[in-house]
Amino acid sequence: MSSFDTYPEWPDGLGQPRVNALASNLPRTAIDRHEVIAKFRAREAKPPVQKKRPHIRQFHSIQIATSRCSFHFHCHGALATKQCHNCANFDENQLGYYCDACFAARHPDFRIPHTWTPVKDTTNQEEEWIAHVTRHHLEQDAAELKLLLADTQVFLARSTLPKEPVTPPPEDSTPQSTSTSIDFKKTYTTASRVYGTLQELLGKIHDQLEQKPPLTREEALAKIQSMWKIRKARKQLKVLVREVYTSFEDPTTGQTYYYNKYTKETQWTKPAALGSEHPSDSHSKTQKKTKVGFASREEEERYAVSKLQAMARSHFARRNMRRLISSVYEKIWDASTQRFYYHNTKSKEVKWEKPRWVNDEDLQTPRTRFKQIQAGKVTQDDSGKKMKRNKARNEPLTPETAACMVQRAYRRKIGFQNLLKMCRAVYERIYDPEQGLYYYHNTRTKETTWDKPLLLRGAESDVFTPRTRQKKAREELLTPEKAAQMVQRAFRRKKGFQNLLQMCRAVYERIYDPEQDMYYYHNTRTKETTWEKPLLLRGAESDVFTPRTRQKKLQSLISATASRKSLQWTEEEAATRLQGLYRAKKAKEELGTRLMLRFKQAFDPSSGQVYYVDILTQEVSWDPPALVRRAGVQLETFDE
Repeated sequence: MSSFDTYPEWPDGLGQPRVNALASNLPRTAIDRHEVIAKFRAREAKPPVQKKRPHIRQFHSIQIATSRCSFHFHCHGALATKQCHNCANFDENQLGYYCDACFAARHPDFRIPHTWTPVKDTTNQEEEWIAHVTRHHLEQDAAELKLLLADTQVFLARSTLPKEPVTPPPEDSTPQSTSTSIDFKKTYTTASRVYGTLQELLGKIHDQLEQKPPLTREEALAKIQSMWKIRKARKQLKVLVREVYTSFEDPTTGQTYYYNKYTKETQWTKPAALGSEHPSDSHSKTQKKTKVGFASREEEERYAVSKLQAMARSHFARRNMRRLISSVYEKIWDASTQRFYYHNTKSKEVKWEKPRWVNDEDLQTPRTRFKQIQAGKVTQDDSGKKMKRNKARNEPLTPETAACMVQRAYRRKIGFQNLLKMCRAVYERIYDPEQGLYYYHNTRTKETTWDKPLLLRGAESDVFTPRTRQKKAREELLTPEKAAQMVQRAFRRKKGFQNLLQMCRAVYERIYDPEQDMYYYHNTRTKETTWEKPLLLRGAESDVFTPRTRQKKLQSLISATASRKSLQWTEEEAATRLQGLYRAKKAKEELGTRLMLRFKQAFDPSSGQVYYVDILTQEVSWDPPALVRRAGVQLETFDE
């Protein structure tokens, strides 16, 4: 027995009444039962409460506050153009925004430079969040409309007008709930209208999302061809404009103005189609080369051979191009302007610009061209003799002839080396500080010249200076006895300098002046004082001792000499002392590295002094830290 037999008005959503009535306190009377059913139907009929979500268009209408100057020195809330990260600590909002006038007033030249960035380069998180939410909502609406459009298409495909009347249910079937009749024509018309509206909405959303359909092969080819034609046209237009306009610099103002060769007019504004004056500027950023993968070793070798052949062909083509251009053009010196101008011997045209693909060394003057033409005529007459010589050379050589050729080449090389050695022995190179150049002095003829000797122009080593010549002579004439004397002399010089330093340290002492916050040096014998460090001790490794340090050193020396004979350490005491010394050394090295990592020094160009920066606390001081001064650590330069 179903729920309709016992309770005809029982809704389907409450399940079986007999099962639920056993374990729950449901109303037993008919009045209570009707109230429950009425409440349930009222709840079902009430539309669900939807949470209000801001529309997509509302995000675009949100006005984000523009960045204003936080420090009102020369303005009243002007637009901010710079953000100073060092001054952000002094701002209430922790932003550090400045306009141009306030930034110039707050950051003079004599102040330590601060780190700042333009406001336009900083990313706005609110704008990024609004753009992200807008796109997310658009994509969500597009997905929902696609699902609704698919359901509508399925409904339109399955819906047909009923031709036969609906047959009544059989008598044995269970009683069904009463249903109202459906107007299929009206429903079909409404669904078609909804289908059209959904298509329009989906098209608008696609337009907002900029989801363009992919191009076909023909359309892509046409687009690439049009882009290539536009690029070629732009390059040709730039070349034409560069031929028409020439840029000059005004010596009075230092600005660049442009001169039109055809209209003879000048203008300060740069022509729009001129672009960069150097065509190579647009290709300054080189693209990264992609690695080519090969299936086998033969394919890789074939690719390498083709690359080498292409490089060789391009090299020969460029060389032939330079040869052809140099055979057509010649350079002529203009004494009035102190410049070369270039003459085309075929078209008889003259221009100041150098032809492309050639250098000044490749082009010849008219006199040099004439000499070359005359030499070419002579070489044509001697071509027959050269052919005979080449035929004789191509014949196989006998062992005696080959040996003579090798000996001749060896004697030629040795002779040239001896000639270079003799020439270097005669000439010496001397530096002229006034001209900033070297001149060459002939020690035999006492002549001087600015030009390098002809034999030494292609030599591997240059002409020696007088000091270098003396060193070379010493090296050549050095005997074992002289070498031993030099070593002994160097050792005595080192020991003497060490003794001199020790004597100087015994005389001088360093005393701290708290008023000046500096050290001065006192001579214990002459009783003189000076602020400057003694000359002999400026390059010494250890500094001058203070009176207290000197007294400690003397006491330690006296106690060491007194107890040297009587004091004998055990192995454990000696090991403990060695370990303590090693740990002290390591601790000093670790302290030095930590101080170098924390403190940096920088140069102030306005005052010409060195100041010190604490990287952790960002503090700046003119005096070196006490630990750095005591440890004697050399700090690195701080790159701002």
